[in-house]
Amino acid sequence: MQLASTWAVVWLMCGLSCACSTSSRQSHAMRDAGPGDRDSATKASRKCGDTSRLLVDYFAAVPKADEAPVLSVQSPSIAVNSKHLYFLLNWEDRQGHQGCLMRLTFGADRSTCVSSIPGGGSSASQSIVASDHDVFFGRAAPREQTSGALDRLDENGDRVTTLTETRGELKGLVVNSDRVFFADDDGTRSVRIDGGEQRLLSSSHQTYSLGLVGSTLYMGGSSLTSVAVDGGDASIVANEPALYPLACDDAVCWIAGAPLAATLARLGKDGHRTTLAPDVTEAHALLYDGNNFFVTVGAVGLSLLRVPVAGGSSFLVATEPATSLALDDDCLYWAGAAGIFSISRAVADVADVR
Repeated sequence: MQLASTWAVVWLMCGLSCACSTSSRQSHAMRDAGPGDRDSATKASRKCGDTSRLLVDYFAAVPKADEAPVLSVQSPSIAVNSKHLYFLLNWEDRQGHQGCLMRLTFGADRSTCVSSIPGGGSSASQSIVASDHDVFFGRAAPREQTSGALDRLDENGDRVTTLTETRGELKGLVVNSDRVFFADDDGTRSVRIDGGEQRLLSSSHQTYSLGLVGSTLYMGGSSLTSVAVDGGDASIVANEPALYPLACDDAVCWIAGAPLAATLARLGKDGHRTTLAPDVTEAHALLYDGNNFFVTVGAVGLSLLRVPVAGGSSFLVATEPATSLALDDDCLYWAGAAGIFSISRAVADVADVR
């Protein structure tokens, strides 16, 4: 089984368009709020509202598109911090494949390219993680090569540093306070956040996503395995296909099973496993905000769903197709068919679009 096919790869032909609107309900809430609440609400209103909002149009975001007409754009991986939205934009023009790490400052009209990715990066997926201090991202090799790199962008200085070389696509990326953990064609490894010698954690080539739960690293692929962040023997947690492990309160949750029959699973510290939601087929991304799980599913008709923390039925969050996801304190973000969208977390947590 080729689990890598579950990663979302959506190439969009030029000419796509979409419409979005915002609601007046947020302005009424701001009118009745106190000064501190209004400051917070004003900041949040730059990023999201009560209905889905288009933040980035892919074709408009391509640098110097007027000089080389864009033929297609790949739906990107995304990440956010308190000030910016980051996304890894790959596109094709008449000169070939191009790529950039893009940054949108919340409240700004346009995004900017902060680091070029020669050759357009990976034709499948790239990984990106943002904090308020740094942005870590995979700079996949151009298509005719096999090597790539794990890079760090200094949030304050706009300086890009290569932490280590990688082999092929970067298929998983998570960060703690000291180290960056990544999976590529050579296995799962870690490196200090300022670079240096790599530490091999697993030699398996069948890892496609990573998750941190306390001091344990979970590796999703042909099975769900775990290893201490400092290294040691890996243990099999679930001997079945697994993707997108993440911390869910005091447990680990993940997409379990073959893509066409996948479920949302939870494993508590006591070793008790439960199925939170069935029919999470062909999942592309999974997030948890303490109240709900958000998951993007589907092959042709990509959908953004929420599953309550207690499990049960899933609910549609937005009508726009969705691939990759990101969260901050105020908003839920997703890469859609023609751009990157956002919606208030308060609204997303109760959404039931029909």
